[in-house]
Amino acid sequence: MKFLRIAIALAFIAGLYQIPGIAQPKSVGGVFSFAGLEVSYQHLKTSTTFFEFNAVADIGSVVQGEASVPGAKLIFTYNFMFWKKDCSSGSVGAYAGVGAAAGLAIQDDTGRDLVAGLCGKIGLEYSFKVPVILSVDFTPILGMQMDITDGGGSLDAYMKGVTRAYFPRVGIRYCF
Repeated sequence: MKFLRIAIALAFIAGLYQIPGIAQPKSVGGVFSFAGLEVSYQHLKTSTTFFEFNAVADIGSVVQGEASVPGAKLIFTYNFMFWKKDCSSGSVGAYAGVGAAAGLAIQDDTGRDLVAGLCGKIGLEYSFKVPVILSVDFTPILGMQMDITDGGGSLDAYMKGVTRAYFPRVGIRYCF
């Protein structure tokens, strides 16, 4: 339920931020990988740059049997389109970006950990002539995690942000 509230709040904040640029293209959709399920919002800032906001249900630990409930993360990236080629049915482009991520990682054996860090992104997208975008990308997170169990706190590197970055993320978005 908290994940749903966070996703709604993120969409509301993104919507408020974009009111002055209402004529610029936007897209919303889902991103899927073995590490997480995401609700994604993109906003084209210029012809070669765009913002991306993602609310993530971190299911990687559930799939691997390390947790019984998923964690949650919010990811923001500022991306640059560095290559684009028009085709007969749309256009293909390559992009890269940087940003930040924060969230809650849940492990059944160790409890809950707060996670925060910097993230990178590199990917390809295909924009159809109809308002649909397909993408595949990799998003590593270099960060720290803080144990918030009752027995005290500890600060460690967030290794899953790097190891799970090898799972490609496949996205489908509707443009409006």
